[in-house]
Amino acid sequence: MTAVSRFTLPKVLALQHIATRGGDLVLLGTAEDPAVWVGEDTLVWVGQDGVRTTALGPSPEGNDWPSLLAHPAGGVIVVRDLEHIVHVAGPDAPVVPLTVGGADLLADVKPILHGGSAVSDAARWHVVLSHGLLMADLRYAAPLAVDLAAGTATWESAPWVLHTAEFPRDLAGISDDDPHVSISATLLWDGTLFACSAGSRIRSMGVYGADFFSCVRIAADGHVTDRVHEQSGWKQDSKRHGISARFTADGTYAILTPAFRSGEWKGRQRVLRFTDRALLTPTLPRGLAAAEILDHHPDRGWWLKLNDTVTTAPALV
Repeated sequence: MTAVSRFTLPKVLALQHIATRGGDLVLLGTAEDPAVWVGEDTLVWVGQDGVRTTALGPSPEGNDWPSLLAHPAGGVIVVRDLEHIVHVAGPDAPVVPLTVGGADLLADVKPILHGGSAVSDAARWHVVLSHGLLMADLRYAAPLAVDLAAGTATWESAPWVLHTAEFPRDLAGISDDDPHVSISATLLWDGTLFACSAGSRIRSMGVYGADFFSCVRIAADGHVTDRVHEQSGWKQDSKRHGISARFTADGTYAILTPAFRSGEWKGRQRVLRFTDRALLTPTLPRGLAAAEILDHHPDRGWWLKLNDTVTTAPALV
């Protein structure tokens, strides 16, 4: 396990991040300094060789936020929009466009990319998608398979949703003519699919709070087969609640981030360990008590971010 290391980031507004198979941290975002990158999506690679960047070119038109996926063979896949997908093997590698197929399967729903995360131990992910008009309403996921040898990225089926009746929805008496639950993160590991839901009406969670949080295992037919962790009943008290989550790139943990500083967690993140389903309170290194936990790699340890600095820490839990 490596010792603590610190790296200073360039002025990039990061929208996505993930640890690669080799343990580097990759951030995807846009430049805060328009004199450096004008309207370009940028990858920032943080690892043994320091900090380096890869410009992906002008951002596609539309409302999509690019999605970042760690490829099991190394490097990352960037889903820039539903029909523009590239592979970047490393900081010195070229940006390789992939031939995209199956986009017609998404035509009935017409979703967009707008946050969410997807992790997999194979070259197949369930990419989180947002409602095409209600941006930030993450309610869909669709399987995407990548074949680097063939240079293809293929949407394999129409977007799927979680079954509403299987979750503890509670809108506190408010009528709802659009019943659904959110999908904020997916994990496909050893052929088993997991998903996190941040509750109903996720687009308003930051204002009104959520009604529940759930991390579940999903069967091939989309039904819940196991509840790994769940919290509910939040609309029955006067406080606002909400949790967003992402799975770590090694498939070992889920990082839970509260939406509010009030409540039992006082705004501090928790870590859900899959081996025993324990909900753990991290112990952050001295001077990093306010750092954000980004990801975990079995060799590099935990990636943390505080302001414009990212740090690796061998152990937090």
